Amino acid sequence: IWVHGVLAEVYSLSIALSVALMYLTDDLRENRSERRSWLLALLGGLGVAHHRLLALLLIPAGLYLLPIAFRSRSFPRWLMIASLCFGAGFLPYLDIPLRIWLGSTWNYDLANTWQGFWRVFRGEEVAGLQRLNLALPALLAAARDVGQVLVSDLTLPGLVIIGLATARGVWRRQTRPVTWFVVGVGASYALFALLLRHAVLLQATLMGALLALCILLVIGLGSLKTSWQNIGGIVCLGWAVWLGVNNWPFVISLTRNQNGVAYA
Repeated sequence: IWVHGVLAEVYSLSIALSVALMYLTDDLRENRSERRSWLLALLGGLGVAHHRLLALLLIPAGLYLLPIAFRSRSFPRWLMIASLCFGAGFLPYLDIPLRIWLGSTWNYDLANTWQGFWRVFRGEEVAGLQRLNLALPALLAAARDVGQVLVSDLTLPGLVIIGLATARGVWRRQTRPVTWFVVGVGASYALFALLLRHAVLLQATLMGALLALCILLVIGLGSLKTSWQNIGGIVCLGWAVWLGVNNWPFVISLTRNQNGVAYA
């Protein structure tokens, strides 16, 4: 997350949109509101338009809200407006032909033709990587790679603590629904990484899972007594500092690499 917050990539905004989507989803579960549900649909459209991986988050979000959606008195009307709001999230794509019409001298791929525009829209440049590989050796190798990334990012003791915090969230009736929702978010990204190992950079694909794991930790710690919450907060702060110091050389080697400048 640190690396992609510095590099000119799509993932830092993806994380910001993911946090907003997860917060609004849980808030709607507790406080029903048609207007905010349409805002959620708009954010979902913006997220998927920004990066298609955010569609993985919308699956558990939809399942989480489905029971209250069906209780709506005018579900067809709500669904129609929500669909329009979701579609409105793709309007930023109009910036591509607008810039070309205004005389832009640099455009991604061949977006100066409609065929090229739809190629960009569909992400056809990476279509060859989006292939399922269900062979057992490939799945085992992908599972090993996913595990290595998670251990590298959060450490093995950190994952164990998160596992205990998740169990705590599932065990308590008050936090059980939101815990399962966040587990679903993390599982969606992990499953995608497992089945489409080479579709996107693995570390980037699993950023959604890392976000979910951190939220699960907070849910578990938040259910403890205040004194234990304070201790947990201090431990997490120390853990974050240690991760920062430990990964400093790696992050700096990427963010201060001048090869891109020389290439330009």
